[in-house]
Amino acid sequence: MYKKFFPLFFALLVFTQVFAQDIEFKPLKKVFNKGEKVCFVLVNNSDAVIYLPNSAPWVVFEKEKPENIVYSPVALQVITTLKKGDKKQWCWE
Repeated sequence: MYKKFFPLFFALLVFTQVFAQDIEFKPLKKVFNKGEKVCFVLVNNSDAVIYLPNSAPWVVFEKEKPENIVYSPVALQVITTLKKGDKKQWCWE
């Protein structure tokens, strides 16, 4: 029997002047089982270029206690750009 993954909140840090409705940041599925990779994607649906401040500009918090960081990935300190229609996917084990 699989246990459901505890509720999490994914935060994304983006440097841009694009409105939030033009950016999609979502998990690949609604529920992940324990031991399964948690994958999510960032899609730039805007006409602007999105600048990510590093190679993994996200962090995972507990949903009920957002002050508790569950995971913060080690990331290269390089600016990553996403042009119109570009996607970037990350997976967390």
